[in-house]
Amino acid sequence: IVLWFLTAHGPNNTISKLNTEQSNLLLEQPQPKIDSLLKNIEHQKLESSYLGVIGKSIEPIIKPLGFNWKIGIAILSSFAAREVFVGTMSTIYQSNNDDGDMQSIKQKLNKETNADGTKSYSPSTCWSLLVFYAIALQCMSTVAIVKRESKSWFFAIFQFVLFTLLAYFASYITF
Repeated sequence: IVLWFLTAHGPNNTISKLNTEQSNLLLEQPQPKIDSLLKNIEHQKLESSYLGVIGKSIEPIIKPLGFNWKIGIAILSSFAAREVFVGTMSTIYQSNNDDGDMQSIKQKLNKETNADGTKSYSPSTCWSLLVFYAIALQCMSTVAIVKRESKSWFFAIFQFVLFTLLAYFASYITF
């Protein structure tokens, strides 16, 4: 529910304005132009949502690992469960193609570039991400179990911080 709220709402009524713009496009534009315009608005909604704003704000911290704000969003959402990372990335790079949708997402990931022209998802970025997830304690249920078993928030928070820092530095070295 929290993740949905963070993606569906944003500061300054930006999402509402984009929804209005989206509705107007559906009424005014011919069908061939609508698809690309709607995709652009969906991307703007994600970028303007609270989760997008948070992702943009943590980007300077995760940039040394080779991660962009989109990966940052997926990492934050994966705190609910690690497998949510894949679903979040799929949602970010969604495609309207029914046939070969996964191929389309792969192509989008391969074409994605950073501001300096380098590939966003280079092999070093992918290895860095794998190392990060291999070490990081990035799951809310794990933290809750540690708290319950140790009967202390200290150990749960200490373990979360320790493994996150360890994952960060190992990922940095890998990248």
